Amino acid sequence: MKQLAATVLVMAASALTTGAMARQEGPGPVERPSVSAPVLEGITIDGDLADWPDSMTIHSLDKLFNYDGSRQNFEDLEGTDLVEPDDLSAAFAVGYSPGEQLLYVAVIVRDDALIASSTSNMTTDAVELFVDGLRGDRQVAHREDIALPEIPVQQYIAIPGDGPVYGLPEPNNPVLTGGDVTQTKTRMAFHRDEDVTIYEWAIQVFDRYPDRPTTLEPGKRIGFDVSVADEDLEEGEVGPGGATQMNRLDWIYWGPQWNGVKHLNADLLGELVFEE
Repeated sequence: MKQLAATVLVMAASALTTGAMARQEGPGPVERPSVSAPVLEGITIDGDLADWPDSMTIHSLDKLFNYDGSRQNFEDLEGTDLVEPDDLSAAFAVGYSPGEQLLYVAVIVRDDALIASSTSNMTTDAVELFVDGLRGDRQVAHREDIALPEIPVQQYIAIPGDGPVYGLPEPNNPVLTGGDVTQTKTRMAFHRDEDVTIYEWAIQVFDRYPDRPTTLEPGKRIGFDVSVADEDLEEGEVGPGGATQMNRLDWIYWGPQWNGVKHLNADLLGELVFEE
């Protein structure tokens, strides 16, 4: 674990040292990892973390899900240095406001190539946040017409550019899968400096969208996960070995091992515990 401001500076530096970012301890995937969320007040969502306390604990995204067009690969990155490579490393910090009833999340991404595309989920860098106010284990089968409030997990998605997001019809950035983000208090801003992009979020959490928002209070536990999508090729570009943007996309994430669609299965999330 590292302090927030120090980690941003380390990740932005041209020369990085091994182990600069914390990893989960213990071998193999961790079931329902849990972190504490301290009280945060006076946060402005502008992509600048200057108003976040330096003492904030950060947590690395140390698991990998890769889709290469023909197969899906699941890999535990325990023991792998995600900071040294130029390509991709990420971490997050989290807190909450009892007064505003908002979850605050800062996602710090070091990526050598920033790509923001509005075409689809396979053509862009992105950040995805998953929250479940009930911290449940409910799951539903995928179908084309599924929408909130049937979906057990709220999935908020943002790209580092203008909307639309993932080729969806609404022009918003961020978006809420199966719902209308404009009917929530959720908002996001991003800022890029050299090869580091910061996504700053205020998230509204629901027990059931849209009529039962979650009460954020000390001792409350909610389901939570964060993932970062990394696309390295611009549209139409051909990479080494003939790879194109449509057959190479990586997600790194924090929570339990990726096993199906996270927003359809609340049991695939970790948890946040709200502090006094």
